[in-house]
Amino acid sequence: MKILIQWTKANPEDWTEISSADWMTVIATRAKAVPIGGEVIDNDPGWIYAINVQGMVSGSADHYHIEDLGVRGCRVTMWVDDLEDRGIGERWARIWTFPPLNTIASTASGINTAIIQEKFFDADFSRFIPPIEGVVHGIWVSDEQDVAHEQARGLRGWREWANGD
Repeated sequence: MKILIQWTKANPEDWTEISSADWMTVIATRAKAVPIGGEVIDNDPGWIYAINVQGMVSGSADHYHIEDLGVRGCRVTMWVDDLEDRGIGERWARIWTFPPLNTIASTASGINTAIIQEKFFDADFSRFIPPIEGVVHGIWVSDEQDVAHEQARGLRGWREWANGD
């Protein structure tokens, strides 16, 4: 399934398209270590700013993982667990399962998806079991970098996604 990644860069760029089947290859060649403070954001890919699957843009996480499900789509897991950055009561995790897009038979032109989302917040965070391999990390950016990354994006919503998939 098509996945769009926006890498955190000093000079932000538009989305990079990969297949969910290639996630582990991307991890092996680009992922940077967990940021611990003092890192310099350069123009090399390695930390994720945001991901886009079927027009759903998600970001602001400490960690990201994508599991390819073959013809059944893909599963996206992202979570925040850095208590030094967020504090107690602010941990969360989300797991989305994205099946392939389908045309709605009654309209012959509408696009439908049956996304499944699981949410874990601080009170039930102990039930969340994070992936171990193939995890890519996010990194904090300044407010100015935040704006620059968002302005660098091309494809944004599900309508554009459905027309270009």
